[in-house]
Amino acid sequence: MAPPPSGSLPLTQRLLQLAQTLQFAWFVGHLTLLFSISRYGLSYITFNYYSRWAQVSYRTAFISAAVTYGIVVYKAFRARSRAGSKAQGSIISLAADENVQYLG
Repeated sequence: MAPPPSGSLPLTQRLLQLAQTLQFAWFVGHLTLLFSISRYGLSYITFNYYSRWAQVSYRTAFISAAVTYGIVVYKAFRARSRAGSKAQGSIISLAADENVQYLG
């Protein structure tokens, strides 16, 4: 997890530091996912699931879910490689990881 920005910095600087973290990208991805699912659900309930908005909402939800899950996989891979073990960073161990299998 990213350390919190220093309290002595101005608010704009703290927000810029926060926006540059993977944690913030994960949060924005999930927020986009929830909005897209809600929008598609509304289209589905009103039997308008072939409309352009429904297609855009579905595709946006799919992409945001894949990106946020990709962030989780990347952070897990980075944490394993920092542990110092050579075998942990191999392609086979990455393919054997259950998070990568769910992503594919």
